Amino acid sequence: MQELRNTKIIAVDHGYGNMKTANTVTPTGIKAYETEPIFTGNILEYNGIYYRIGKGHKEFIPDKAMDEEYYLLTLMAM
Repeated sequence: MQELRNTKIIAVDHGYGNMKTANTVTPTGIKAYETEPIFTGNILEYNGIYYRIGKGHKEFIPDKAMDEEYYLLTLMAM
């Protein structure tokens, strides 16, 4: 992450197999849970749903911008 005139810049590479930031590489797999999982690590809570990030890889999709899961992956990357 860098800062430019009080704006934070976070670089995220939305790969098909892995999401990459300056400091992390995480597989793109997502699994949703309605209740809080008992395991820890790479858990995102969003709109009352818990998402485990990084278990496996997503399948190829032609337009990642239209996929809700890539939005969740971006939140996790930040």
